[in-house]
Amino acid sequence: MIHKKTHIIAITLAAVLALMLLMSVGHASRAGKTDASGQWKYVHVGDNAVIMGYVEKPQGALVIPGEVDGYTVTSIFEEAFSACNDLTSVTIPDGVTKIGDFAFAWSSSLTSITIPDSVKSLGNGVFAGCDKLTGVIIPNSVTSIGDSAFSNCTSLTSITIPDSVTTIGSGAFAQCEKLTSITIPSSVTKIGSNPFMACPFTFIDVCPDNPVYEDIDGVLFDKQQKILVSYPGAREGVYTIPEGTRLIGDFAFSECLRITEVTIPNSVTGIGVWGFDWCRRLTHVLIPESVTSIGWNAFNGCIRLTLSVQKGSVTEQYAQDNDIPYVYIIAN
Repeated sequence: MIHKKTHIIAITLAAVLALMLLMSVGHASRAGKTDASGQWKYVHVGDNAVIMGYVEKPQGALVIPGEVDGYTVTSIFEEAFSACNDLTSVTIPDGVTKIGDFAFAWSSSLTSITIPDSVKSLGNGVFAGCDKLTGVIIPNSVTSIGDSAFSNCTSLTSITIPDSVTTIGSGAFAQCEKLTSITIPSSVTKIGSNPFMACPFTFIDVCPDNPVYEDIDGVLFDKQQKILVSYPGAREGVYTIPEGTRLIGDFAFSECLRITEVTIPNSVTGIGVWGFDWCRRLTHVLIPESVTSIGWNAFNGCIRLTLSVQKGSVTEQYAQDNDIPYVYIIAN
């Protein structure tokens, strides 16, 4: 039996990451040396330096040095410049290969950032909540974009994922409310839970020769595991999931505010956590008896929803346990 869950307000991946940031330690209190200029906190490993933070909070245009006290800067530590609200632009030097988790997150005045082609990975939440950031050029050296890397960048209007990227993390571009299109290149072989949640897409484009992912009528699927990964957030109306789909992924339809009806085929066996979270106009979902697993808060916030279920099914029990109205599927 599926245990009854308490109704709660929708919590997105980005919100969880924000909470983690708020609980973190301050930048200036980090361990590490202060460089000769008196501005930078750093640690060194061999001949290389990791920028840990700052002594005096930076304002305006920030140019991170390529060298401190004779050590080459190769990394920016997690949260190093997060919540620097007077920071307007950042230039990262050549030689940096990694930008750590939340390194510039919630820097509310940041409008531009220059990333060199030495950078290989963008950490989790690295630019999350930078709500004045309008565009970023991701260089061809980057192979990994972390969880919620650009989440809540509400002014971001365009971004190109280069052919070098192999991994896109969960919620990487979640709630980028002005980002209207995206193309996933053939190089991407790993995508986390819905990286485009609440983006105003009507179509998600995947390069045709991608070996792992595909778009079927603009909906993102893992074609090897038969998982529906992401439904375009601004698409309206009725949707029938293609036969052969095995799973509806975590957050797959989350915050799709214009979808009204969904029909799930007999091939589907499971619905992920928060799968249809906050689909406010969703009035009807037909769930066949083949579905034996429904994740936590799968239909949270679906205030107009009625489920069509098979009598005696797992879905009927789920509807009862979660106070969701339902009707029985009428056999043909």
